[in-house]
Amino acid sequence: MSYTVRGVGYLLRRLEYSPQVPAHRALERDEEQIAGWAQRGWANIKASRWPGAPGSSSSMRPGGI
Repeated sequence: MSYTVRGVGYLLRRLEYSPQVPAHRALERDEEQIAGWAQRGWANIKASRWPGAPGSSSSMRPGGI
């Protein structure tokens, strides 16, 4: 299942979520760790998608009955 950006916005509003932005950054923020995660962690998440094309969701045999 996939959603458009607009569709996600509609769903979040229906669930009563609102966009919130922190007023300031945490004092403990470590820019080096964040940059390292962006290179290693995000690459792993992005690569973990299902390989290949999607298959059929039909339970019927290709040749019919």
